[in-house]
Amino acid sequence: MVEERSEDVYLVTEEIRYIEDTGPVKLYGICLNPGFESDGEGENGFLDLSRSRTFVRRIARILNERDVSPVHMKDVVEDILNDAEFIDRLMSDDYDFAEIE
Repeated sequence: MVEERSEDVYLVTEEIRYIEDTGPVKLYGICLNPGFESDGEGENGFLDLSRSRTFVRRIARILNERDVSPVHMKDVVEDILNDAEFIDRLMSDDYDFAEIE
């Protein structure tokens, strides 16, 4: 399932996966909006970023608000995932998206 918003380049996906010893788990990811053309050089998305919908929605918001090219999407998402301090700030209730550099 994909959260559809026609103006967004990046959409949040939702998928149920069966994980051994855990059972069914809902995972959220990010994909390119099929309504936008990609040059074919970038990634099409990440289907299993997190079990937290809020976390993935906030990453998608960063990508959309900063007009990240699909060519750079993978690097930007990996940078976010590798920065524990940024993740903590991103997940705080008072996070200001305007402060993103």
